[in-house]
Amino acid sequence: MNVEASTQLELLGGPFAPPSDTRPKRKKKFDFPPLGICSKSSFSNFLEGRSNQAAIKIAKRITQKPGEEFPLVFFVGGAGVGKTHLLHAIYQELLGRKGLYLSTAKAFLDYFQIKCKNHGFAKFLTDFVDNVDVLLLDDIEDAFISQDFQNDFCHIYNHFNFLNKQIILAGHFSPRDLKGVFPKFHSRLNGGLVQEIGTMDSALAMRFITKKASAENISIDQAGKKLLLKNAQLDGRSLRSALLKLKAKEITKEPDQEVSFPHEVVESVGRQFEIGSKNIYSNSRKKQFIMARHISMFLMSKGLGISFFKIGKMFKRDHTSVLYAVAKVEQNLKQGDSELAGALERVRKQILPYV
Repeated sequence: MNVEASTQLELLGGPFAPPSDTRPKRKKKFDFPPLGICSKSSFSNFLEGRSNQAAIKIAKRITQKPGEEFPLVFFVGGAGVGKTHLLHAIYQELLGRKGLYLSTAKAFLDYFQIKCKNHGFAKFLTDFVDNVDVLLLDDIEDAFISQDFQNDFCHIYNHFNFLNKQIILAGHFSPRDLKGVFPKFHSRLNGGLVQEIGTMDSALAMRFITKKASAENISIDQAGKKLLLKNAQLDGRSLRSALLKLKAKEITKEPDQEVSFPHEVVESVGRQFEIGSKNIYSNSRKKQFIMARHISMFLMSKGLGISFFKIGKMFKRDHTSVLYAVAKVEQNLKQGDSELAGALERVRKQILPYV
C-alpha cells in the first residue's frame, strides 16, 4: 500500500472520521492463521529478578487496563531474557476477555501482505481492527524489511490508539538504536513506553538453572550449577542449552558396568592426609576431606583414565561434581600450590604402577 492511498484511507475512512453509527459493531469472523501459543508460558512461572522486575509490573498492569494507560509498549532486551515468555504470559492472562493476536513480526508481515494483495489494505484494516483488541508482535525488527509495512503499521497504530486498543511489541533494539526506518514509524515506536529487560544476574541465573534442571529431570548438584554458571552466558537460552548438553551426555554414556579400580588410590590419599577412606567417600564438608576427595578424583581421571560418570558413581555424586573437582585441582596446580603438588607426588609414588 503506498503512502498516498494510506493517507486517503486515514482521512476518509480512518479513525479520525466521525462514526456514522455509535452502536457497537458486531465482529466479523476473521480467518486468522494458526498461532503457536505456548500455554506453559505464564506469569506464575516467569522467574522475577532485578533485571526484569519493572517489565513484569508493566506487563501485569497492561492486563488490568489494556489500551488505556500504555497503548503502545515496546519490550527491549537481548536474546533469552524473557521477552517472548512475557508476551505469551500477557496473552494467557487476557485469553477469553479480549480479541487477541500474537505472532512474530515476520509471520504477521507475511499474513498482512497476502491479505492486502487479495483484498486491499482498507479491507484488512477494517476486519483486523474489528476483531483484535490486543496486538502482540515478537521480533519486531523482522518487519523493518518492508517500508510499505512501516507506513501501514502507523495507520494500524492510529486506529488502535483511537479505539483504546493495545499494541505490545518485543525486540532486540530500542528505537534510539534503530536504523533504516521511516521517521514516521520511528516516532510511533519512540512515542510509546520503551521498557528494557536486562541481562540476568547470577542469583536469577542460579534460580533458572535449578528450575530448568528440575523440569528436565537433569541431575546436577550445587557445585555443578556453579560451574555451569561460570562457563555459560547468563541468558535463558544459553543456560538451557548447557543443561540439555549435560542431559545428552547422561543419556549417551556407556552402559553401567562393574567397575574395577584400585582402591589403593583412595586408601593412599587417606594415608597421606591421615584420614580413613570412608571419610573421603562421605559427604563431609571438612576442608581436609574435600581436598582428599578432589585429589582422589583427579588421580582416577588423569591417572587411570576413568570417566567422570564412573567416578561419580563410585563416590555417589553427579559427574559435574567430579568435573568441578578435577578442574579445581588443575587450577590450583597452575597457580603454583606447592603443598598440593607435593601431596600428589607422594601419593603417586605409593600407588605405582596404578597411576
